[in-house]
Amino acid sequence: MGSLTRTSAANLFEVVYSLPKERAGRALFAGALYRKHTSRSPDLHVTAHFQLALAEQANFYLATLGPCDEHSLLFKHRYLSGLELQDLKRAGAVCDCMGKFFDANGQVAPSDVNQRTLAVDLEQLYEREVILLCAGREKLQAVKGLLKAGFVKGLIIDGDTALWLNEARD
Repeated sequence: MGSLTRTSAANLFEVVYSLPKERAGRALFAGALYRKHTSRSPDLHVTAHFQLALAEQANFYLATLGPCDEHSLLFKHRYLSGLELQDLKRAGAVCDCMGKFFDANGQVAPSDVNQRTLAVDLEQLYEREVILLCAGREKLQAVKGLLKAGFVKGLIIDGDTALWLNEARD
């Protein structure tokens, strides 16, 4: 599971650790590897590359998403500056997931910010089982866009979000 946060209050560790038990596997939590400044920033520490290599070996991903707006954890925790957020919005980004920002059509948003994360290659995600954890009306536009990307194979959502998503179908 990838995230830019590191607290149990912001991540559903119960789900993360209980699902693999049912599948005779193990859970590893991987924070997104984000370069703060430019795509020309020095390479990340060797631990980050080890973490990415480990993530790429997974055959099952439990992912979350965040909206691309002023209420997102990325912006609130200053992983994104106001200028970066504006750039992402101009590029059409509606959400972040698995270390990348996506637009409403499920495409990776054309922004330099997407060049500054180390993330599992998207082509690899199409070959794996990716389950999305999502809750809350504020994420409706984000989840609709991400589902169009085509790599999410299942959802774990609350009842209200399921109803809103069903009502909002194109």
